[in-house]
Amino acid sequence: MLENHIVLVVDDDDDLRMELVSFLNGYGVKTESAENAQVARDIINSKKVMLVIADIVMPGESGLELTKWIITNKNIPVVLLTSLDDVIDKVIGLELGADDYIAKPFEPRELLARVRSVIRRSKSRIDIKQDDSAVVLYTLYSDGQLFKGSEQTSNLRESDANLLRVLFENEGSVVSREKLYANVLKKDWNPQDRSIDNMIVRLRNLIENDSSNPTIIRTIRQKGYLLVSGKVKIIDA
Repeated sequence: MLENHIVLVVDDDDDLRMELVSFLNGYGVKTESAENAQVARDIINSKKVMLVIADIVMPGESGLELTKWIITNKNIPVVLLTSLDDVIDKVIGLELGADDYIAKPFEPRELLARVRSVIRRSKSRIDIKQDDSAVVLYTLYSDGQLFKGSEQTSNLRESDANLLRVLFENEGSVVSREKLYANVLKKDWNPQDRSIDNMIVRLRNLIENDSSNPTIIRTIRQKGYLLVSGKVKIIDA
């Protein structure tokens, strides 16, 4: 299952990092390694990384800060390495969007099992095959006009139109709430702020046949939102 995926191991402990890389390679897992967060970001930006294993405590930028950047910008699953007494860091990591954690010291086989489990659960990329006759195409123009086929259905609020644009730019991929807040509202994510969720509700009321059972803008649990491929297009005219 892991042969075609790159797993990135991020840890400033050279011995542990290379031990994990060697172990994963032994099970046919393609790996990359990084000794700090900056090197990790360079690898993530240049290669197709499916999952990141990151130590929380590292010099400079911590694993928690790296996790926040990954979840906000890349939607790549993250497994955090923690110390046994790092309860607060575990909670913070999971709240940031990390998919799992494992406490040191650990058995490499347990880590491998967790990696496999996270990848199985990962919904960062969803391909949905549909019959062409079932496709309902919505078109959003730069002035906010939304059309269903050739019929205008609404003039979207600027914020709602911007949200739909961000989803369209990431069509078929999960977009985290953190990224939506940063790109649409231009501010940091606040779990108590329901602005993005309210915008999603308005969009669903416009483009879903049944907004209570959405098939175009989907909620991916603990990840964010996904715009199904082939349903919406943007025309800057």
